[in-house]
Amino acid sequence: MPQWKVDRVFIQAYNEANFQEELNYAKNYAGVAISERQFHRLKELIDNPEIKSILIFPLAGKPEETASSLKNLTKDIK
Repeated sequence: MPQWKVDRVFIQAYNEANFQEELNYAKNYAGVAISERQFHRLKELIDNPEIKSILIFPLAGKPEETASSLKNLTKDIK
């Protein structure tokens, strides 16, 4: 997005009801942003070759806890 002077754009996909629809938009950009409430979707996102990046937004406002949970969840994902 050179005209915006940014190197990445993330589509916010926090709404479970519209997740698949929002994911279609994310495939056209640099990645997708999810909250810790959507960690159940991590494997699906990591395994999707069309998703280049995943931004985790700590919706509960506890970034350290979110990072620790993410580390535990992804240690077995290959």
